[in-house]
Amino acid sequence: MTNNADIRELQRIMGKIPIDQLTSLPYFKNRGCHFVTRGFIADNTGDNERIFSDVIKSHFERDNFSVLDNHSEDSLSAYFTTFQWLTTNVGKTVLKEALKQTGFKIVSISEKDNDQ
Repeated sequence: MTNNADIRELQRIMGKIPIDQLTSLPYFKNRGCHFVTRGFIADNTGDNERIFSDVIKSHFERDNFSVLDNHSEDSLSAYFTTFQWLTTNVGKTVLKEALKQTGFKIVSISEKDNDQ
């Protein structure tokens, strides 16, 4: 988990930058539409949203960049927002239920380690 003092300092600094300038920075490209406000909240959900978003962003920018070129900015925002939403409590619940209905489940690393 990110240090809470660091997160508060980031939030303070980011609050002084106009949102259009902030979102034009490369780090904020290919993120969910609420990433700027949700990705730096100092709690487990904020940490999870930021980590999940980093992984998805890296995956598509590294391995699937052609997908990014073939979609509008609005459709990409919707796409990345869906991934970001999956890290929220509601998103996790929906994902768990969908996987359960298809015969799969999410298992935390600590649960998996305990089963072995």
